[in-house]
Amino acid sequence: MITSEPTPDTRTDLLREELDRLHFYGNNGWTSGYGQEQAKRLLRDLRSKGQLDRGLVLGYMLAKQHNGKSIARLGKIIDQLS
Repeated sequence: MITSEPTPDTRTDLLREELDRLHFYGNNGWTSGYGQEQAKRLLRDLRSKGQLDRGLVLGYMLAKQHNGKSIARLGKIIDQLS
């Protein structure tokens, strides 16, 4: 059903802060090194809190203008979390 109303933003302030931090760590496209290690730590933490939504994370990074290759790399990182 189309209502012409904006979709409500259900993200918490904390989740938005974490997504912004993840965006910062992606300054090198989440390649090996500090940014990737910090991203893994942050993503594991989100997962442990039940707040890791792969589509939301990748969509947010797309909206922040990360390129497709970087977003694909981040998707692999999410998929390989242990």
